[in-house]
This record gives sequence, structure tokens and C-alpha cells, in this order.
Amino acid sequence: MLAIVTSGLILAAGLGTRLRPLTEHIAKPLLPIGNRSVLAHIASSMSGCALDAIAVNAYFRSNDVAREADALGLVVSFEDKLLGTAGGVRKAWTVLAGEKPVSNILVATGDVLTGASFAPLLDLEGVDASLLIEPLHCGEGNVGIDRDGLVVRFRNEVLRKGEVAGGFSLGVQCLSSSMWAHLPKAGCLVADLYMPRIRMGTRVRAHSTLESWRDIGTLENYMAANLDLLEGRPAWVGANSTTAGATLDRVIVGESASLVAGVYRRCVVLPGATVTQPGEDRIYWGDTFVQVH
Repeated sequence: MLAIVTSGLILAAGLGTRLRPLTEHIAKPLLPIGNRSVLAHIASSMSGCALDAIAVNAYFRSNDVAREADALGLVVSFEDKLLGTAGGVRKAWTVLAGEKPVSNILVATGDVLTGASFAPLLDLEGVDASLLIEPLHCGEGNVGIDRDGLVVRFRNEVLRKGEVAGGFSLGVQCLSSSMWAHLPKAGCLVADLYMPRIRMGTRVRAHSTLESWRDIGTLENYMAANLDLLEGRPAWVGANSTTAGATLDRVIVGESASLVAGVYRRCVVLPGATVTQPGEDRIYWGDTFVQVH
């Protein structure tokens, strides 16, 4: 029988340092992938889980994040200081469900996109939490799994014996209400919750997926996530954009952008950009660009 999950959370409070200089001007969860923000893509992945409400935590450029969240119908959990993944979950959980939550919560990191279904994570029968992973060989990846499908290793630390398979965590998990009391007010889900609790007997089930996924947290991966959408097409051009005289070879052009004539290869043009220099392997925004190697 499926446990009743009544809330969800997208972790999106980070500074996005690996995506600078883009994140000096726009918060990471608001960066577009095609014609939708990263936040919108992840909220869509959660929407098939029949949640009562979905929250997003916000710190960097929190007012911008709040405007997008409002447009998407999400609740905002504001952080005055960065609380880490565990602290962010604890605060948002109380925003959604009160001071002592009795519901479970589905949590997704704000920089991983995947076509995998989140629904299997909702089944918490016999476990305290569940985790979505890409399956790997024993000893590989950042998690280890035993014969019962339970996590026995995180990162390089063996927490319990019996690993028979490895995996890579996609940053999507479901926590039962039993985990609430163990969440620190600030800290890391892995180091400060999962690792000490698993050593003490907490059961975290791993759910494997073979669906593709992409960590968009670097410039290279952010560009790749956009270009993935082309699916063999030479380009995608948003509404009200001007590309006359431009030759586009694997290029995403956001809405209301303007491109000077020339050849563009493997480029992402953010909405509203004015491009005056054609090139290759570039991300354009405003009237400037960053070269992606």
C-alpha cells in the first residue's frame, strides 16, 4: 500500500557558483531549458505524484524565485541564511505541514533534470525514506545497495555491510514523517541525516531508473540539457525572435532574442538576448556571452 505523500519540495536556494557568470544575473532555478525554467521542469516532474502542495526554498535572488514560484502555483520557503539541504527540508516541511509534520515529503534537488517517474518513491512501506538512483556495479557511484535494495554506503563510507550493487543518487528522495525528528536545523541531507541514521538502523530504499538524467549545475551541462531538446533538429527558435540571415546548427534561441547574420554552432541564446557576434559553443544573454569549453 502506498504511503500518503502530501507535500513536495524543490531545493533551489543555492548560489549556483558553478554556473557563473550566468548566475550573477539570474538565479539557477530560473535559467531556461528550452521555453521553461529549470524550476518549471522539476515542478512538472512532481506534478504526477498527486501532492497537496509543492514548495521551493529560496535564498539567492529570492524575490525573483518567488515570482516564478507564484506563476507555477508553488509555495515559497524563504531562507534568511543558507540552511543546507537538510535544514532547507526541515524549514520548508514546517511551512507546508506545520511545526510537527505528520505527512511525508518528496524532495528533489533543483539542478537535476530527468525523465524518470518519481511515483515509485512514494511507497515507503517498511522503510523510512526512498532514493532515486542510476544503477551501477558494486563499489561504483556515490551509493551502495544491499540484496534487499537498501542503501548501505554513501559516498565512500560503508555504513553497513552487504553491498551487492552501486548507484548514483539523482537527488530525488521521499522522507517519511519518522525522519522529521532527526533533521538538523542546518546541515546536509547526506552527511547529517542519512549517514548517521543508516548506521543506527534507518532503512533507506533505493529505486533504480534507466531513464536519462542531466545535472545542469555547470555551464557545459546546462548547455547540453538545452541541446538535448533538439532531438536531431538543427534549431529551436522561440516566439518573436529575429534570426534572418543566421545559420543555426544545434542552437536553442529563447523568446524575443535577436541574432545578427552569421553561423552559430552549439549555442544557447537566452530570452531577450541581442547577439552581435556569431560563434560556436557559446551561451548568450543580454548583449554578451560566455564561451563554453
